This record gives sequence, structure tokens and C-alpha cells, in this order.
Amino acid sequence: MDTNAILTTKQDLTNRPCYRRFVDTFNQKCFNINQHTYAFNKLNTFVNICQQLTDSNDVTIAVEHLEMSCAKLGTKQAHFEAIL
Repeated sequence: MDTNAILTTKQDLTNRPCYRRFVDTFNQKCFNINQHTYAFNKLNTFVNICQQLTDSNDVTIAVEHLEMSCAKLGTKQAHFEAIL
């Protein structure tokens, strides 16, 4: 995958099941999208990733990586929100 393209382009969404999995996982495990507008503005990245992933096994692997990244972030996020 071209990382630059994923971060900077705006592709049309056709892989909705993949996108839904990413958004739901991100919302539940990383940041509540309704409370973090910065995170809301980055959802297009999930569109771009999903447009590259055509195999459901690849989607599952990618979502698991997102969950692991969010788990690592969890402690930092809790600390950050506590000092606000």
C-alpha cells in the first residue's frame, strides 16, 4: 500500500463493510468520534485503506492491528484526558 496515497487522497467508498469495521473499532477502542473532532476528520483514511483491501482476511488483520495500536494508546489517552 502507498502510505502517502492513503493519508492524502480522497477515494470513493465502495467497501462499506470494511469501512464500518474500521470506524466501529476506532470509535470503541481508540477515540469516541463524537467527542474527538480531530479523529472524526481523519476517517477518510479508513476509506482509503478499505479501498486497497479486497480480501476479508486482510481486513481482519488490519482491524486487529488497529485494535492493538489503540490498546497501546489507551494508557496514554487516559492520562491525557485526566490532565485536561
